[in-house]
Amino acid sequence: MKEAAPGRIHFNKRSTKATFQPKLPIQVPFEVVEADFTPPPSGIRNLSFNFYGQGNNLSLMTVNGGTVHSDMEFEVVKIGDKKGKYAVNDSGVMMLNWTENDIHYRLAYYGQQSEKEITKKDLIETAMSFE
Repeated sequence: MKEAAPGRIHFNKRSTKATFQPKLPIQVPFEVVEADFTPPPSGIRNLSFNFYGQGNNLSLMTVNGGTVHSDMEFEVVKIGDKKGKYAVNDSGVMMLNWTENDIHYRLAYYGQQSEKEITKKDLIETAMSFE
């Protein structure tokens, strides 16, 4: 991963060696100093990415051809022209879920483990930056 500018990121999608290529954020609500990709075991349809800043942690899980189910109550939100679902769990993790082109996305910001407070709007703006 290469830092393009404060808060803007560039990920070489070919470096993921995945069976599918999800969209990735080009902007996050903090300066990214490190990012990692967790390759799935063979045949698994999900990919995980983590974005780290000074004391901040944002993760992205993607599932190809499926959905992620949860017992949590989600608020329906707009992500540009798409519908998403937003919630904060008991541990203070902010989650934003949506599906695009048969790929399910889940952005999670670990607020209680992070130095910077972000808002629901910040998370939605991050999701809108995906390309």
